[in-house]
Amino acid sequence: MVDGNPPLQRFVQQSLAKGMSKQALSSTLLKSGWPKELVSKYLSSDSVEPAVPAGKVILRMQGVSKSLGNKKVLDGLTLDIREGEIFGIIGASGAGKTTLLNLIVGFLTPDAGDITIALPSGMQSIRTSPEQVKSFIGFSTQVPSFYPDLTVDENLIHFALIYGKSESQAKTTAAALSRLVGLQESRIVSARNLSAGMQKRLDIACALVHDPKLLILDEPVAELDVLTLGKLWDMLTAINKQGTTIIIASHFLAELERVCSRLGIMRSLRIAEVGTPAELRVIYSRNYSIVVEIASRSYDDLAKTISRQGALQITKTQREGPRLKIQTGQPSATLSAILQWSRQRKENIISVAMGRPSVRELFEALLK
Repeated sequence: MVDGNPPLQRFVQQSLAKGMSKQALSSTLLKSGWPKELVSKYLSSDSVEPAVPAGKVILRMQGVSKSLGNKKVLDGLTLDIREGEIFGIIGASGAGKTTLLNLIVGFLTPDAGDITIALPSGMQSIRTSPEQVKSFIGFSTQVPSFYPDLTVDENLIHFALIYGKSESQAKTTAAALSRLVGLQESRIVSARNLSAGMQKRLDIACALVHDPKLLILDEPVAELDVLTLGKLWDMLTAINKQGTTIIIASHFLAELERVCSRLGIMRSLRIAEVGTPAELRVIYSRNYSIVVEIASRSYDDLAKTISRQGALQITKTQREGPRLKIQTGQPSATLSAILQWSRQRKENIISVAMGRPSVRELFEALLK
């Protein structure tokens, strides 16, 4: 084992274990600001850790590849999902997120590799035990699966009966799920008359009628307003706390960063980066973000002043509404420079905050 920087070392080892090439990993880390000597040191180590830390694995994908027509969508994707986590999948449009989810639930078959699920009898392949695996999974797609002319209760009871529950069990399930997703006061309302947010909650409830251990959501918050978004994320967190592992593919990176245990970034035909939001921020950006608001809004002068000081390692300055956002490799020195500038010009600083770049910013930088 190589000593020095355990988080970076562990990340390098896990990335190599997932199949990422040393050249691609080196290029990404160097662009993120890590010293060349440290990157080379860890890449030359013979020690390789498992792609996922210790913990019960509920879903395992090994070397999964898939082509649609003449286009390769996934190539050698390897990933483990742990029991009890909320795992977010992010990627550009066309990166293969929906294809990956369809492979997990058995709607598509891998061209190569395998996907296994932790059933009570042990790890079972979706190839050899498709019905057993499907009964273990709940899937809410971008297109709703409920019947618009049926009420909330009728939809839930219908799907519960399909999964083999008795009529009394189906009614009990419908009542419990209505409470869980916040539709208890709309149980006799036709699905078509529900708001967009309530329809999405109903669709998720329909995916839960057979008590799946793994819930998979494809863009669950598309076209929802901010208030409805908050309610939906709170609902998913509550579902997770009851013991359901959740996989979410979404473009809403800020919310994924808030609710997910880990994130996987899809690019180059696989999930190339995996980690907690905090780990990804640390690994893929040596910089900090400083956001400052000044009463006079003299941001052009401030930006020019600090950008001329090479020791501050300013990589970017940009206006964000009434504030200036500064990315720097030397946060303490940059804060001192901002305070010195304000004293010299007798400027009134209204607020200042410092932190790591958001996952959205890291994602955009990785794509570039």
